[in-house]
Amino acid sequence: MLIFLLIAWILFLFALLILGIWAYQSAWDPRFYPKHAIIHCKDFKAIPSTTKNKTLKILSYNMGYASAEKNNLGCVLSQKEIQQNLESIQQSIAEHSPEIVLLQEVDFFSKRSHFICQLYQLAQNLHYPYLAYTLTWNKRYVAWPLWKPTKYFGKLVSGQAILSRYPILWQHTHTFPKPQKNPFWFNAFYLDRSLQQIDIKTPQGNLSIYHIHLEAFEEETRLQQLKGVQEKMNSDSSTHKIIGGDFNIDLNQDLKNQQALKKFSNLSTMQHFTGFSIHNTFPSWQPQKALDHLFFSDAFKIERSEVLLEAKGSDHVPVLLTLGF
Repeated sequence: MLIFLLIAWILFLFALLILGIWAYQSAWDPRFYPKHAIIHCKDFKAIPSTTKNKTLKILSYNMGYASAEKNNLGCVLSQKEIQQNLESIQQSIAEHSPEIVLLQEVDFFSKRSHFICQLYQLAQNLHYPYLAYTLTWNKRYVAWPLWKPTKYFGKLVSGQAILSRYPILWQHTHTFPKPQKNPFWFNAFYLDRSLQQIDIKTPQGNLSIYHIHLEAFEEETRLQQLKGVQEKMNSDSSTHKIIGGDFNIDLNQDLKNQQALKKFSNLSTMQHFTGFSIHNTFPSWQPQKALDHLFFSDAFKIERSEVLLEAKGSDHVPVLLTLGF
C-alpha cells in the first residue's frame, strides 16, 4: 500500500512538472511575435494633426485589456463586450486626436479578448502608421484569478505599446527586476514590468519618450523601478523628454509615495503634468486613485493638462497633456 501511494505521489509530481513546463511556454512563437518591435504600417495613413504646428498632444491610457469594470475580476467577456469596450477606447482617443498615445495593458492575440489584436485595430482605425510595442506576458496559461481555477485564462499575449503619427526612429526596452520577496516559482509566472524608450522625429525635432507600467503590488520594488527610470533619464542628453504611463503610485497615498514622485521629478528635472494636484484616474466608474501620470522636460511649455473622466472601455481613465515647443 505504501509503495502504491509513493508511486502515485511521484506520478502526480511528474504530471505537475509537465503541466508547469507546458504552461510556461510562449503562447505564440517569438519568431511570429517578437518580444518587442517597431512597426511602420504604410497603409495606415496619418491624418492631419488637429493641433498647431508648434504644439504636441500626448495621451496615456491604461486600457485594462478592454475589459472595463470587469478587468481583474475573472469574468469571461463576450467578443461583443470586448469589441464595444475597444470602440469606446477608440472614441476617447479619436475625440482628442493626440499625436502620441501611450497604451498599457494591451492584448495581442489573447484568448480572453477573443484573439483580437487590440493594438492593430486601434492603429488602423485611428490612422497611426508608427507603432512600437513590448510584450510583458506571452504564455499558454494564466493562473488568474487565483481563487477561480475554472476561469483561468488560456493563451495570452499582452504588453504595452506606443502609437505615433510621427516616425519612430528607434526603441530600447528594459525589463525591470521582479519583486525579490516573491518565491522563485511565483516570479516564474509573474508578468514582466517594462520600460519603453523611443526616439520620435517630429517637425520640431526629435523627442525622447519614456513609457512605463510599474509594479502594482510590492511597494519597495515599485520605488526601485522608479529610481532606475530616473537614472536612465538622467543619462539621456535629449532636451525634449516626456515620460508617462501607469506608475501605480497614488497621489492620495501616504507621504512616502508622494515624496517618491516629487523626488523623481526633482532629480530627473521633469515637471508633473498637473503640478502634483490630485487627478484621480482609477477606477474609471468612480475614480479614487491618481495612478496615471505624465512628466515633461523644461524645454517644453505646458498648454493644457486633462483627465478624461468621460472615457469608457477600461478600468482607468486616460490623461492628456498638450505641450508647446
